[in-house]
Amino acid sequence: MDTQQDEASPQRPQAPDHGDNPILLTGWMTRAEVAEQLQVSVSTLQRWECQRVGPPLVRLGRRVYYRAEAFRGWLIGRERKAEPAHRGGQR
Repeated sequence: MDTQQDEASPQRPQAPDHGDNPILLTGWMTRAEVAEQLQVSVSTLQRWECQRVGPPLVRLGRRVYYRAEAFRGWLIGRERKAEPAHRGGQR
């Protein structure tokens, strides 16, 4: 086995560990995964949940899951069109 080739080949991302139900939870993301994608803290997502401004989620006991497509839709819904630049002195 050629170890140089193994070291040079890109690492495949590991699937998230969803416990005993990996097939059932395909397409769902944990709060930590969503926080990582948005580059915010888990506590920010918790606060957004309380304020009802964050992405849609499902609670199963203490566990929180986000459906990847719903998360994507929420993100797209927050997209804004660029506003035209204000030209000073003209009205």
